[in-house]
Amino acid sequence: MSQDEEDGAWLASPGPYQDRIKISCSSDPGLKSRERKAKWAQIPWPSEVSRIAVLEYGIDGFTKGVEHVDPSGIEAYLLERQQRRSSDNGGQVYIVESLTPDLIATLGDYFDIDPSVFLEQLMSRTGSRFRTLPSALHTSGCLRLSYSSLISVPPEAMNSFGLTSTTGRHIRATRSYGEFSNIGIASCICSILTRKGRDGSGWNVLVFCDPPVGSIRIGQSAKTFAIDQQAVNGGYVDFVPNSESHRYGGPPRTSLMDDLCFYLQRYPNRMPGDGVGLVFMFVQKIVASHYLVLLNHFDNHIRKVSSRMERQQDLSNFGILSVESQWSDARALRRRARLFCEFLEGNMMLLGIPFEDPTFQKNAPETDWIDCTIDFQYLRARFRQLLQETLTLSEALTGLASIAGNRQALKEQEVSLKATQLSILEARRAKALTLLGLIFIPLAYTSSLFSMADPYNPGSDRFWMYFVISLPLVFIITVAYYVLDSGYSSDGSDWSLSNVANALATMLRQDKQELEMAREGC
Repeated sequence: MSQDEEDGAWLASPGPYQDRIKISCSSDPGLKSRERKAKWAQIPWPSEVSRIAVLEYGIDGFTKGVEHVDPSGIEAYLLERQQRRSSDNGGQVYIVESLTPDLIATLGDYFDIDPSVFLEQLMSRTGSRFRTLPSALHTSGCLRLSYSSLISVPPEAMNSFGLTSTTGRHIRATRSYGEFSNIGIASCICSILTRKGRDGSGWNVLVFCDPPVGSIRIGQSAKTFAIDQQAVNGGYVDFVPNSESHRYGGPPRTSLMDDLCFYLQRYPNRMPGDGVGLVFMFVQKIVASHYLVLLNHFDNHIRKVSSRMERQQDLSNFGILSVESQWSDARALRRRARLFCEFLEGNMMLLGIPFEDPTFQKNAPETDWIDCTIDFQYLRARFRQLLQETLTLSEALTGLASIAGNRQALKEQEVSLKATQLSILEARRAKALTLLGLIFIPLAYTSSLFSMADPYNPGSDRFWMYFVISLPLVFIITVAYYVLDSGYSSDGSDWSLSNVANALATMLRQDKQELEMAREGC
């Protein structure tokens, strides 16, 4: 099927559900064609990697019913499930990793899902930038949570515009002191919706989530780089209390799908609530745990940048270019902190969690850890605190830039002062040479006039006449030089006798003041 068609046929395989999508294009224009960014980045569609896990809920909790990669397998399972028409009140959880047109056609038609749910799951952007008014967020019956996962970025892709090769979502890089970190922040989305059984009994929960980031695609090019899929620094800490978690160990931390299957299959009988509530609770806990890892990573990065400016006696190492680069990085940190706050607040709006400070109870019951409200409220408060710290960091770097600029201006001033001193010295030397010329020119002229022959040559009787004539000439030429020099205006643009008179009056006034000061000193 062509991705350039503007009728919505790209989203699902031919059939009744594709016809429904075409009709829905008038209400949601985004359904008409695939996202431009995904086509620009050449993200494969249909997805090359797709997994489905179905967990059945009964008296013994959740058990894995079927796991298929081929969409036709899940279609057969749904038909078999419909024919079975189990009379119990159990349910199923369908966890889907990477959607395909066949899957969308099958699941959308069987569970009567709004096509916009699939569209928003496939879109590359995440966060609180809602496509509908907040009052209409719950009309589709879907809970869409955004979160971020830390990944190890290979050196070849550290300073490039990276995208996840399967979803096309942006991988945010972090730079400090001119160097990019090898830890990237991958944007992820998880969508959850519930449906009753077709015969009115039982329930179904569908979870659409992103696959693990296996490779990075660089911009519009076809270059991809494989990455280590192990969780950075071991991943998040298990949120189940130690009294329970030591029985089964921790989650695999490879993807949201694997982690959710782990918790649902091991803890359902030990948790209060029904199967639907457990699915929502575990998904929220996993998302909150990813945010906590991101919070600690972001906090450590800000502290690392701030610590290099503390308790410094010599700031000469901070050059103006280096400070400008750090200021730019601080602005990026501030924008990112604001973005994460928006993501969290968007999730809290969908979950119905008020924007309040967390309240901790001293003697809380043992099952209080199940509540997710305090988790998101704490994360929001801490990210808002980090947002303020990034503002303080930006202001500190602005002050540091001022200090570095003043230091650079001082250095330039010192260089200019040295150049001025050299210029003055050269001028004095030129003036000394001029004075020497004023003395020797009359002497040379007189010598040539008399030809220094008898009786005017040195040692003769009339040699004294040489000095009688030359010395007055030296005086006259020197006076003429000073008259010509003092006759120019301050900018050297014109010459007049009034300037000579003013210069002479100023000189006499200074001599008089010096004489009076000398008398007072006596």
